[in-house]
Amino acid sequence: MLGAGAASTGAAMFFVFASQRRFNRFTAFLDITGNRDHLSYQTYQAMIAVAQGGTTGAGPGRGLNKLGDFLPLAHSDFIFAVIAEELGLIGVVAVVGGFVVLTYCGVQIALAARDRFGMLLAGGIVGWFVVQTVINIGGVIGLMPVTGLTLPFFSAGGSSLFVCMAAVGLLLNVARHAK
Repeated sequence: MLGAGAASTGAAMFFVFASQRRFNRFTAFLDITGNRDHLSYQTYQAMIAVAQGGTTGAGPGRGLNKLGDFLPLAHSDFIFAVIAEELGLIGVVAVVGGFVVLTYCGVQIALAARDRFGMLLAGGIVGWFVVQTVINIGGVIGLMPVTGLTLPFFSAGGSSLFVCMAAVGLLLNVARHAK
């Protein structure tokens, strides 16, 4: 088990250091304020947008950081920053709470599945949503490197929304046929 963890860590580090672009992204994540003019520009601007949201936010549609070049990918990868700026802490808690409820319900569906396939399908879908959400939100608030993953159900893009809705449909089908 420990050997597999070490091998995975080594492979990940090789993957990061094999490309100058990936290495620059990783080092930009390590020093966001030092690279705020170039490599970490979006993350730094997203952190400003989150901070400006406060408790109640500026109001729906009234966020200023999504306009112009302050937050270039505000509609896709950095939609969480827009939510935090416009809806504040209340909106952030609602969005994260919605994902927590989805996770809880998905785990309950997986545990109640009639067969092993349904259990693995439901567990995989829930795990996918959790990992994608954590990576997106972590990248927006500066706790993880930015990867380009969308925030499920919120980011612009028809293919992401379509796949998320299809996955929820599969999850509901497993729930319908549960014990």
